[in-house]
Amino acid sequence: MSSHVANRGDSHQEIDTYVKEAQSLLEDTKKEFTDIGVDVLLHVRVGDPTDMILSVAEEEDVSLIAMSAFGTGWFRELLLGSTTLSIVRRTRRPVLVLKTGQNT
Repeated sequence: MSSHVANRGDSHQEIDTYVKEAQSLLEDTKKEFTDIGVDVLLHVRVGDPTDMILSVAEEEDVSLIAMSAFGTGWFRELLLGSTTLSIVRRTRRPVLVLKTGQNT
């Protein structure tokens, strides 16, 4: 399963654009997995990233939450993204924190 939370935008139009971009990006990622035989469910939500990720994890009864180690904000959110840190603190599910090449 792959999820993305849209939490930016001042207007409904901006949010709609952001959601469509996220959906397109996830569709590309989904294709990479389905091409090798992995089933993928996509979720794009609007709202607080931590709340939305935890909500999807509960709804889908996931066995693992995988996230990037780095945020996008100030000083890479002090080395561990604030959303990632919040997820780690608030869930009882295992969380895999990945250090991606683009943020090093």
